[in-house]
Amino acid sequence: MCALGTRNTIRQNPLADNEQDYIFIKSDAKTYKITLSDIDYLEAYSEYVFIHRSADRLMSLMQLGKMEEILPASQFIRVHRSFIIQFSKIEAIQDNSIWIGKKEIPVSRTYRDALTERVQQRNLSGKPDL
Repeated sequence: MCALGTRNTIRQNPLADNEQDYIFIKSDAKTYKITLSDIDYLEAYSEYVFIHRSADRLMSLMQLGKMEEILPASQFIRVHRSFIIQFSKIEAIQDNSIWIGKKEIPVSRTYRDALTERVQQRNLSGKPDL
């Protein structure tokens, strides 16, 4: 997906430079505009992805890996084969889990180091409980 950027340059991922703060997702027979800051986390379910927001969730026929490519890495991080979270929405971390609201989300060994590194960049009190 290419888009014209500033000064007529071509960007491969229009969300990578954080100029856009929304995406369009098709769910059922409608296309929804979703503000990125409203997304709590994404959950894979077979070839579908659930986009969880505080108010609701949408289901779209898309693989989680494709969403990972589209979403800005500065805001989102993959923590499990089945989950991508918005980093700013983390409320607590304990053992191999994180909490966003009342939802406990597992952190797999594969993605633990990247999450730990990202948390340490903002952690003032030592190593996180992962």
